Amino acid sequence: MPQPIMNPNYYNPQYRTPMYGQFMPQQEQFQSQQFMQQTQQNAVQMYGRIVPAQECIAPNEVPMDGNTAFFPKQDMSEIYAKSWGADGKIYTRLYKPVLEDNTNNLPHTAEKTKFDLSDEATEVFMKRFDELEQKIEQLKSSQSQRKSSQTQRKEDAE
Repeated sequence: MPQPIMNPNYYNPQYRTPMYGQFMPQQEQFQSQQFMQQTQQNAVQMYGRIVPAQECIAPNEVPMDGNTAFFPKQDMSEIYAKSWGADGKIYTRLYKPVLEDNTNNLPHTAEKTKFDLSDEATEVFMKRFDELEQKIEQLKSSQSQRKSSQTQRKEDAE
């Protein structure tokens, strides 16, 4: 039975035997395209601009695709977030920064509370600590006396 003649331009899966040199450039090209597609990231698009006042924002600046547009005020005292609602109205959310009055919150207040106690309050605490210390010493001495009496009894019994 005669062997069919292979035409490189004709695709026949039964008789096709791939040649390494012939198909490798196509494979490399496919792999590099696939790698490039994986490394490309979708750019996030934000809508909005810096405005001097809320009244300067026109309705056509709010996207109708469901995204929210952000409009920071020039002095950065407020940020307006505007989006269309399902009812066809534009809804505005207002964001304001939280300003702290005291810049050194924790360390400064902790030190401040140490010195804010009056002398009378300090004296009351110190008296109580002294009473507790005396009671602890009494308990220690009574336990040591019990142990010494128990060891003496054991020695006498032997």
